[in-house]
Amino acid sequence: MRYPSSFIATQIGYNCKIGYTNFGSIFMLISIVTPSFNQAEYIPFTLQSVACQTYPHFEHIILDGQSTDGSVEIIRQHAERYPDKIRWLSEPDEGQADAINKGFSMARGEIIAWINSDDGYLHKHIFEEVASAFSEHPQADVIYADVILVNAKNRVMKVQHAPDFSYPRLLRKCFISQPAVFFRRKVIEVEKLDPNLSVVLDYEFWLRLGRKFAFLHVPRLWAFDRNQPGRKILAKRDVLEVEKWQSRGKYGHSSGWRHRIGRLGDKFGYGLVGRLKGVATLTKFKLQKSSSDWTVPFEYEGGIKDFYQQLVKRNQDLV
Repeated sequence: MRYPSSFIATQIGYNCKIGYTNFGSIFMLISIVTPSFNQAEYIPFTLQSVACQTYPHFEHIILDGQSTDGSVEIIRQHAERYPDKIRWLSEPDEGQADAINKGFSMARGEIIAWINSDDGYLHKHIFEEVASAFSEHPQADVIYADVILVNAKNRVMKVQHAPDFSYPRLLRKCFISQPAVFFRRKVIEVEKLDPNLSVVLDYEFWLRLGRKFAFLHVPRLWAFDRNQPGRKILAKRDVLEVEKWQSRGKYGHSSGWRHRIGRLGDKFGYGLVGRLKGVATLTKFKLQKSSSDWTVPFEYEGGIKDFYQQLVKRNQDLV
């Protein structure tokens, strides 16, 4: 089946020209859920990163918690531009997890994901790669990839390469970046996010799913993860620490000497390897895809500062 050759998506001040492709037998519908509350500065980039995807079989469900900063108007205009792709609501909710769970209930896709309203997908062929990955790995229930860390101005700050899945390792540290995670429909048919958590709702979700479902790491850059001052894992570090250890304890992990030895091994194992791989990725970042493939206009300066950030800095130090 051949799809229309192109269409123009005008958003945040520039054009995004999309060329449809013949996808053969891959017809899985992908549902993307976006929770939003007062993120008018960033949500246009999120919406753009979904709308620009070349894979035509997707829907975007946006759940706004009655924003007061102009987000609702941005979402409304976007939905009017893509009426066959967008469903959205703006109404009170009981927090991020509640909004996402509501979106899961609305989703019709065989593959599900959520992307927060300050993050996004890196280039225009992500959904093609996702559909292919699930087709090629029928045993995988949850597939996750790698991300780049960007600041409030879309400047590339760091590359985060994840290791292959290990449940004991996941208990020691959340190495899965939420924007680059997709799962089969059967996952949300039996599990939803815990509405009692405000910061580590994704980490607890991976821990819960990891005991029931098969995870697969795909070594590809699929998303950008935004580090900005209002980010919850940075603004609510105290809550994060409490919820993190409560979640680990819930699944049988403690903070004893075994944890400390395991974390030391992780740092010198996948941690150091991932940072070194990130240096290599940064050096060729502009060559991986042409500028016309990026979903948003990323900035990249290069140089010693970027390598220092990649090798030494922690995420909370990069705001």
